[in-house]
Amino acid sequence: MAGALVTGGLLVPLFGIEGAGRAAGAALAVLCLPLLQVEARRLDRLRAWSDLLGTRLSPAGPYPGATWALVGLLLAAGAMHRLVSRGEGKIFAAPAYSETLLASVGGPGRYEFLEKPFPHYVRTTDAGKPGGAAFGSMPLAGDIEGYGGPLHLLMAVSEAGRILGLRLMESRETPAYIEGIEGWLGRFRGLDGTRPIRIGREIDALTGATVTSEAAARIVDRSAKAAADGVLGLKSERTPPGGAVRRAGSPRFWALALFLAAFFPVFLRGGRRARLAYLAGAAAIPGFYANTLFTLVDIHNLSEGHLPGLENPGWLLVAAFIAVTSLLWGAVFCGSVCPFGALQELLWEAGRSLGLRSEPSPGLAGRAGILRLLLLAAALGLAWATGRRGWISFEPMQHIFLLKTGTLTGILIAAVLAGSAAYFRFWCRFLCPTGAVLALANKLALARGAARRRDLSRCAYGVRSEFDATCIQCQHCIQRAPPGASGT
Repeated sequence: MAGALVTGGLLVPLFGIEGAGRAAGAALAVLCLPLLQVEARRLDRLRAWSDLLGTRLSPAGPYPGATWALVGLLLAAGAMHRLVSRGEGKIFAAPAYSETLLASVGGPGRYEFLEKPFPHYVRTTDAGKPGGAAFGSMPLAGDIEGYGGPLHLLMAVSEAGRILGLRLMESRETPAYIEGIEGWLGRFRGLDGTRPIRIGREIDALTGATVTSEAAARIVDRSAKAAADGVLGLKSERTPPGGAVRRAGSPRFWALALFLAAFFPVFLRGGRRARLAYLAGAAAIPGFYANTLFTLVDIHNLSEGHLPGLENPGWLLVAAFIAVTSLLWGAVFCGSVCPFGALQELLWEAGRSLGLRSEPSPGLAGRAGILRLLLLAAALGLAWATGRRGWISFEPMQHIFLLKTGTLTGILIAAVLAGSAAYFRFWCRFLCPTGAVLALANKLALARGAARRRDLSRCAYGVRSEFDATCIQCQHCIQRAPPGASGT
C-alpha cells in the first residue's frame, strides 16, 4: 500500500509512468549500495551470497552506516532537482524570455512573441522600425551537441540577417572548458547569417574547447539561416557539407585509441618500467594532448540521462573503456589511465627518489577515506538542487590540463601536487569524488580471479583486501609479490 501511494502520489506526477518505473528501479539499485558496505558475518540471511562473493562483501569504507545517510541526501536532492528542472525545462519547448534578456542580444525595443514558423520574437526599434528577430536555438538546432551535450543559445539577427548578439543560456559542458565563452560568442556579432559560418574560416575556435566551439558555430549557422529564410524573407546560402564534427579520424582520436589499446599488455604483463612509461603517456595523451577526461561533470550528466553524441567520439571511447575494464578488473582507470592520477604517481616516484616518501597513520587514513564520499554527495546534491554546475567543477583535473586556472583552483592544485610528492596518490586516496564512484566496480571485478597473486602487506594506498573498494589497481602489489605469494 505504501509503495502504491509513493508511486502514484509522488513518482508518477514527477516522472510520468515510464519515468516512474525508471526512478523506482534506480532507487532500488541505490538502496542496494549498503550491501557493498557491510561485513559478510552480518549477512546471516544471505549466506548463499556470502559464499558466492566471499571477500567482496567486506567493508568498503571506514563508516559503513554513513552510506544510508548519503543515499537519503542524494535521493532528496535528486527529487528537488527534478521538481525545479520541470519548471526550468519549459524554456526549451516554449521560450519565454524577458524583455531585458532579449535586449541584451538584440538591443532595446519592443519584442512580440510569435509561434510560427518557429518560436521567435519580432523586434521593433524604439523609432518604430523593424529591428529583426530574436529566438532560442533549441527548437532549431537542439540535436547539435558540444562536448557534454546540447547548447542552448539565445540569439538575435537584424533585418538584413546579420547577427546582433548571442548569449549562452544553458549547457552541460565542463565549466573550465568554456571559461570565457561569453566573450568568444561576441566574435559572431556582425557576421552575415545568410552565409556559411564555420570554425577556422569565419571565426576561430575557443581555446581548449574545439568540439564545443564547432557545435556553437553549427548552431549559429543553422539558426541564423532558419530565421533569415523563415522570418525575414531572405534567401540564405547553403553551408557546404562537412560542417558536422566528426573526429573519429583525427590524430587525437587515434592517439587516444592506441594509448587505451596499450593498456592491456601493460596491465596484464608489464613491469615497473612499462607502468611508469604508461603513466607518462596518460598525462601526455588523454591529459594534455587529447584533453579527453572523465570527471564529476560527466557523472552529473550521466545521472541526468545525458550522454554525449557522436560529436565527441573520444569521450565515448574513454567511457566504453571504463565500462569494460571496470566490469573485468575494477577501478583500473583510476590506477593506470586517469591523467591526474598518473601525474600524482609520477610526482610520488620522484619524491620517493628524493627521500620525501611519507605515510599517514592507518587510523587517520582510514577515517579520512570518507572525505571523498562526502565531497561526492555534497557536490552532486548541491548541483542537482541549485542547477549550478560550479558545484561540480572544483576537481583539479578539470583545470590543470587546460593550463589555465583561477587563484583558488591554482592553490588547490599546488597543494595537491605538493602532497602527492610525499603521499601516494594524495587526491585519489582522500578527496577524489569521481574515484569514489568508479571504486564501486571493485566489488564486481569479474576477471579478478585470473589476475596474478598479490602481496598487500606494504600497499602504499592502504588497501588490505583484494576486493577493497578503495583499491585503484595500481599493480604495485603484484610487481613486488614473489612467485606463489598469497593474494589476500
